[in-house]
Amino acid sequence: MRFHFPSIALFGAFLCCSYNLSATTIVPFAHLGAVTSASTAVILARAETTIPTIDNGAVFQDTRFRVVNHVKGTLFIDQTFSVRPISHRAGEYDLDVAGDFAPVIGQTYLLFLRQNGSVWQPMLLSYYVFEEVFLGNEAYLAPTGGQGLELVTPAGTAKPEPLAVYKRDSLLENLRQYHHASHPKWDGRVGLTSLHTQDFISLERSVPAGCDFMLGNSNYLARWQD
Repeated sequence: MRFHFPSIALFGAFLCCSYNLSATTIVPFAHLGAVTSASTAVILARAETTIPTIDNGAVFQDTRFRVVNHVKGTLFIDQTFSVRPISHRAGEYDLDVAGDFAPVIGQTYLLFLRQNGSVWQPMLLSYYVFEEVFLGNEAYLAPTGGQGLELVTPAGTAKPEPLAVYKRDSLLENLRQYHHASHPKWDGRVGLTSLHTQDFISLERSVPAGCDFMLGNSNYLARWQD
């Protein structure tokens, strides 16, 4: 099954059955500047805890975040808020949406968000979620991959800017300036690196004993277990 986002009305049709969707179709934005303009809030935030929440008979695994850096919107540094996935349980039935955002507690993410009542949801599921990673003392933002998502570019439109690894502070400032500009013009080269997710995976060859690797649902960043 495939969804085209944003199209929240489609979800109601699936609450009467149990689904495990192997792929979700999305139409990406042209670039991260356009995602910023379409988002209600853009922030860097740390996942603190998961909170099972019942809403209209459905059980959601909400995640509480704390803001560590602000780009746009009404969520400011040290403020807490909840992010709700689309996937949920309703009675005996589950809706498991491919590509949904499943944050790792303790990790920090760049989030492009829209508000849905008292909770927040990422734009286009996990596609525009970036995780904070480090190489030495340098902080980067790496795309979490958006696994389970199929991309569609409508006929007659330009191919969207591909996801990439950015220097954290440079990307945040670029997004901030784009948001506040009177006549914004996006330059995706600011903060862009030649790094790939595979470069973080390669760290595993020299990882000390007692570590494993974590970045969202993939393996990128060393993290001590003890």
